[in-house]
Amino acid sequence: MAAIRHSLQQDIFRPSEEALYAVVNVVKVGGGKKKEKKTTFLCAAVTKEKPFQVRIYQIQKSEKFFKKKFCWQLSDLKAVDGISEKKDILEFDLHFEKVYHWAASRQHDKQEFIETLWMLGNRYAGSKKPKFQNVSQKLLQEDLSNRLFDGAKGVSTIGSNEGQDDYQKLTPKEEKDLNAILSKVEDALNNVEVFTDQLSSELQQLEYINITSLMGSEQQARDLLSLIDKSVEELDVLDNRLTSYDDCLKRVSEQMDQMEFKDNRMEIERINNKKLLEEIKYIVGKLDISQRHISSLEEGDLYNPLGITECISAAKVLLEAFHTPFKSGITDLRAVQDQLTRIMTLKTDFAQRFYLHLDKFISQHSNIDHVSYKPANDLSLQPHDSVHTDFTPYVELMKWLKDLDNSKYLEIKSHYEQSFTRTYEKEFREYLEFAKMKASMKVKGNRSLQALQTGSSHGGSKSSLHLLKSSKEGKLKRTTSKESIDSTASVESSLISAGNSGQFDQVFDMVLSEIEPYVMTEQEFCQMFFHLRWPGDNADPKEEDEVDGALMSRQRFAEQDMMKNIFGFMEIEMQNLITYGEALHPHNILYAMYRIQNQASHLVTSHTTGAPPTFLGTLFGGWLIFTKRLFDKYVEGLSRQINEQKVQKKKRTGILPDVLAVERFFKASEKIFQGSDRRSEIDKAYSKLIRVLFVKIEEVAEENDKPPPEIVMFENYHYLHSSIRGLKNQALDDEKKQAEQMYKDAMNQYIATRLGRPLERMSRFFQGIESCINSGVRMEDIGYQIKLNQQELRAVLKDYPPKEVKKGLEVLYKKIEKYVTEAGLHQVLWHNFQEAFVRQYERYQELVELCYPGSSIILPVTVKQILEFFSNIAQSH
Repeated sequence: MAAIRHSLQQDIFRPSEEALYAVVNVVKVGGGKKKEKKTTFLCAAVTKEKPFQVRIYQIQKSEKFFKKKFCWQLSDLKAVDGISEKKDILEFDLHFEKVYHWAASRQHDKQEFIETLWMLGNRYAGSKKPKFQNVSQKLLQEDLSNRLFDGAKGVSTIGSNEGQDDYQKLTPKEEKDLNAILSKVEDALNNVEVFTDQLSSELQQLEYINITSLMGSEQQARDLLSLIDKSVEELDVLDNRLTSYDDCLKRVSEQMDQMEFKDNRMEIERINNKKLLEEIKYIVGKLDISQRHISSLEEGDLYNPLGITECISAAKVLLEAFHTPFKSGITDLRAVQDQLTRIMTLKTDFAQRFYLHLDKFISQHSNIDHVSYKPANDLSLQPHDSVHTDFTPYVELMKWLKDLDNSKYLEIKSHYEQSFTRTYEKEFREYLEFAKMKASMKVKGNRSLQALQTGSSHGGSKSSLHLLKSSKEGKLKRTTSKESIDSTASVESSLISAGNSGQFDQVFDMVLSEIEPYVMTEQEFCQMFFHLRWPGDNADPKEEDEVDGALMSRQRFAEQDMMKNIFGFMEIEMQNLITYGEALHPHNILYAMYRIQNQASHLVTSHTTGAPPTFLGTLFGGWLIFTKRLFDKYVEGLSRQINEQKVQKKKRTGILPDVLAVERFFKASEKIFQGSDRRSEIDKAYSKLIRVLFVKIEEVAEENDKPPPEIVMFENYHYLHSSIRGLKNQALDDEKKQAEQMYKDAMNQYIATRLGRPLERMSRFFQGIESCINSGVRMEDIGYQIKLNQQELRAVLKDYPPKEVKKGLEVLYKKIEKYVTEAGLHQVLWHNFQEAFVRQYERYQELVELCYPGSSIILPVTVKQILEFFSNIAQSH
């Protein structure tokens, strides 16, 4: 360790002008980290220049040199923990801003390091000395006594280690004295023995002079001892006097203690009397109810605004008295018990009186005989503002009733729900009947407005549905096959034209726009009157933070339940209106779903505070589910109709009626949903109907011989592809690509089957050549085949002069024109046929040159002539 100490002093601390006082070899303990591979030392060092600073270093040693890693000031050291005062443990802790756990390599080094820190703290730290815990105080005291400082020279004996490791230069005065001594003796450094003897002789002379001086002052010493004895005697006299004075002070102190005790008792008595008076004033002030307030509670006029105000004031006083908090034991007092009994009686009597008054008040304002909807051209639905105004003066009393008598409060709430449910139900039902009448005014046929309005509210809507359905069924039964399709299309077109006028759409828009304020007005009134408001709706955010989450949910659900009890009938009534619209025309379901979907989305997104859903959001959500079910049912019916529909074989098929019907559905849907972000349901319906049409087109093509199946598929797939492409809907990209591929496959298949018809013998001859080549016959050997020799080829080509070729192409064009019904589509097919025919004819020419070289055989018609034939035929038609 001495060698390490010397190296540290020379390499680390001498360049920074610091003196090393202590060093200990340590390793870190705990912290979940692996042991460090480098050797670590903790060093305590002091700067050489004033002001002196004590620093603690963590030094790491690598293979070749030492390096300072961390440095702390002694003033930052808060505590040193030796872990155990009795046991020899290598671990110790240093408390800076964080606690560092170390383990020394030797117990002696640990103790020496801690002792040095204690010594340096006493000398340099001042008021910021660290605390030493679990360290033997005896050991520290012994160390202090063994490490006294030399005040005269300003050099500490604790720094002896520094003297070993560091060179101390002589001061100028020391150097001068040393030179004076050496100058007295010649050759002092050359003859050390003579110099030593001379110094010893001078020392003896000085000792002799000191002893002689002491012996000469003996008499003076005796006189001094005599004076000391007299001083001791005088001190004994003073001590006796002080003892007597102390006895007097003790007696006075006892009397003062008695006086202080009595004074404390008097102060406690005064404080207790003051507290008792304050408590009595508090009890009387809280429980005392004036006679005026009692009269208001017992006889106050609940119809008069002034009487209501007096009752509210008295009820607040009663509420405050009822909820007054008392200290333990106060309620056991007889007077307090009697007053609380009187307060309870007043509370019960007034709660019963207010309950009876409000019960009668509700019955008067909810009389169903006086309620009816007054028709308005704008289909407005007036809220019950006047009724709410009449109930508003009782708001604070309802809060009082809810706090003090919850059972009466619940009875009033239930009576209000039952009474006004009948009122709202009658009014809303009459409103919807008027709306149905407005919606049906432009429907064609013999159905009169009187027929749609007859019967009760339920009977009226059912009779309307029955009339519409019977009319449709009657028309469908009187037609069959092609006529049935045409009839259905005519009915649909008439209804669509009626729908386009926007009558049902406008009526439905007005109804939905009136429902929200109609319900919200009542909901806001109930929140205010019955105090159902969710605390999260308050304006003060501090109050929101203090509200319990479970309480918020309970209050929101209480509000939703009350609205459900009052307006629960709306769900069925609106479903009847939606069903009625479906009876007018199925496409009305599309608009109803679109409109409800937008409204429901608005109601859901308006509450983003994490609260339970509102009643209106739940109500619109139920209607949306209902309309989606009707829409799914309509799509299913349309799909079933497509699958069951039969097409007459004797007539030209053309574009299938089912394809046209689906196209009309596309147009009606896009008119409503175009640009909407919420169209997942309509896109699913599109995809489903397109898939059904794919199957239907294949079935019809297989069942019909004329026109050819390929023409049926080509024409219908092409028309369907055009309809899908017109939607510009990315969700239908797969269906669009499939329809395009199908109509191209059908066109190519038709061209392949009809390609050889204009030159039938020539086509069969060259097909034979292709077969031989495919079977492995070399091209130069084809001419040696009996059926494929040059004579046979010349005979075949002789049958197809230009006139005959043109005639065959004209026959083919007439068939295409006959089978293809869509305008312009036969030209597309003719153009593709031309390209395929030219490619085939060029292949024939190539085979002649390869298989009959040198024969000088030329095809009867050139490619240029063929292109002219195709062009002339297309232009002539």
